[in-house]
Amino acid sequence: MRFASLSSALGLALIAACGGSSSSTPDAPPAAADANPNGPVNEGFTTPTAVTHAWVKENGAFVDKGDADWGCLNTPTADVALAAPVSLTGKITDFQDMSKGVANAKISFFAGIDYATPIASVTAAADGTYTGVTIPAGSKRIGYKITATAYKDTFLLNQYYTAASTTQNISAISEGLATALPAFVGFDRMPGTGVLAGAMRDCKGQEVANAIATVSSVSLMHKHLTNGTAVARTFYFSAAAGLPVKPNMSAHTGYATDKDGLFAVFDLPPQTATAFVQVWGFRTSAELAQGEAGLTLLAELPAPVISETVITGSIEPLRTN
Repeated sequence: MRFASLSSALGLALIAACGGSSSSTPDAPPAAADANPNGPVNEGFTTPTAVTHAWVKENGAFVDKGDADWGCLNTPTADVALAAPVSLTGKITDFQDMSKGVANAKISFFAGIDYATPIASVTAAADGTYTGVTIPAGSKRIGYKITATAYKDTFLLNQYYTAASTTQNISAISEGLATALPAFVGFDRMPGTGVLAGAMRDCKGQEVANAIATVSSVSLMHKHLTNGTAVARTFYFSAAAGLPVKPNMSAHTGYATDKDGLFAVFDLPPQTATAFVQVWGFRTSAELAQGEAGLTLLAELPAPVISETVITGSIEPLRTN
């Protein structure tokens, strides 16, 4: 399933941002994507300068697929509830060394974002493998939580299961690496806050470049989540480096998703029961010509925010069900 590779790609950057470093101010950004009508501004949420574009990684290289496909936006999904229970097996590995299993990791599965009410729980073996997890009939979208000694808690949301979905692997993030690495983007993350992250894909499952992301306190509008001291702040990844980058106006980088569609939002107030991970962008040149007014909400995923916890999810086009 796609999520294992997503978690691995995000892991290095997310844990790196958990350590302290000297603060640095980014170069002057493009115009803010909101004129602050709904509260504080997310410095990483700035108006894109191009239409959303699709890329796919083939044989280790990103291949240009043209404009992103939004034909399914705001239409019903084809999700079908499981007609019968599905038994899962898999392995929890260290993302830095995927040959290393995470011994005795605990995995809790839950419906939607109701992580307080697990539908199944299991403990991995010494080599990180697990069995004995059953996703019940009637399930559509499932999330799960990984906990292990010397590893950061990691939540994974919005996984769609079919009768053929019998394997789920995931890479966990070690505490040791989290404290050892500097922040790649020169950013002092506020202790005690949460992190939400994802990779945006279009209706064909292709990675999306030139989109912007935030975490909102309300659905369907970008009211950036704040705890009164810090405001949601988005960073985007460099597809070439596989790491988040400091925004650089002169190089036109770091202000929107790159070919891999990856982003991470930091400084989120902990213990927020439901927030909304959102992705916005321009679908057409006509929308781009409108500037900020032409932005379209491309995706929205409900998610909790929990202190010192990394929460990632499968970010897909916004649908009506």
